[in-house]
Amino acid sequence: MKKLAELTTDKNNNLNLIRILAAFAVLISHSFAIVTGDVDAEPLRALLGVTPGTLAVDVFFVTSGLLLANSLSKKGNALEFIISRVARIYPALIVAVLLTVFVLGPIFTKLTFVDYLQNKATYTYLLKTATLVRDVGYTLPGVFSDNPLYNQVNGSLWTLPFELKMYILLFCTWYACKVMARSQASQFLKLGILGITAVAGVLYAREYVNSGGVDSMHSISRFVFIFFSGACLGLYQERVLISPGILGVALLAIVVSATNKMAFFFVWHALIGYAVVLLAYQSSRLLARYNKVGDYSYGVYIYAFSIQQALMAAMVDISVAHMILYSSIVTAMFAFLSWHLIEKPVMKKKNVFLARLKFCATT
Repeated sequence: MKKLAELTTDKNNNLNLIRILAAFAVLISHSFAIVTGDVDAEPLRALLGVTPGTLAVDVFFVTSGLLLANSLSKKGNALEFIISRVARIYPALIVAVLLTVFVLGPIFTKLTFVDYLQNKATYTYLLKTATLVRDVGYTLPGVFSDNPLYNQVNGSLWTLPFELKMYILLFCTWYACKVMARSQASQFLKLGILGITAVAGVLYAREYVNSGGVDSMHSISRFVFIFFSGACLGLYQERVLISPGILGVALLAIVVSATNKMAFFFVWHALIGYAVVLLAYQSSRLLARYNKVGDYSYGVYIYAFSIQQALMAAMVDISVAHMILYSSIVTAMFAFLSWHLIEKPVMKKKNVFLARLKFCATT
């Protein structure tokens, strides 16, 4: 049995594999709604109250909280944190939005090409979705208006503004501790993150109980709790035990609780962060090899929904199974190109830029 602190220094983990599986879980869940037009059509929603896609989003937020809190507490560099987050989110997103607005939109709109380009709503979508400042756009004029899930261009992107808010909240918490506590900043950060997690957890549980067991997917307390649960694990990693036995017990508890919606809600949220960490740092040469392939999860996430809607418009009678198959293939291609042509090169340039900044600061 090892402690998490002994394993986080090793980049040979399963996090990329976990994220890509989560991204495809979102794709699979959305396939049911896109083909049928019914957002409740996903089979597991009736059993769990949520879809695998919703649970996959939780996995994304846990891993982000874990990695970013750990990185920020160790490096303690505000500029590096900001530049890294901007470089990771925006370049690939902006390219995806431009392709959606100026390639996919004109192909699938019911308007004329000129009317589409002259429509104010086209540029409202472009600006909102590419910046994430307030929210994302959901519709483009005349695009996918005859689809079962009509008018929605890229329903997956709604979580990105929440993720951006989590980055800001984490950064502000860290900076406040650094300014006010100084020599004891790390200890105050741990206590602050733990406090935020506890308060958000209580508020989220209260919302769930008061709603009669209806999970609020868009609740800010949900995202704060999940993200900062991961952050807590990263900051308290010297106390987190990792072993296959504990992983087995955690997964068994989650599976058994799935027989009751309310039980699943509480068990899932209590254990998801720990379960992800346990899975991420189970040693396996075969699984860890995927980590060297690249991180295609973001590309899958930002392209899948639009690709599925385009397939639905082009193949009216497509089944859910075929939607999953065809959209997985096409989305994987776009994710591959996004990683190798945009995301990976930008991250390399970011590292060079930060190295130059550090060099200038020390000379």
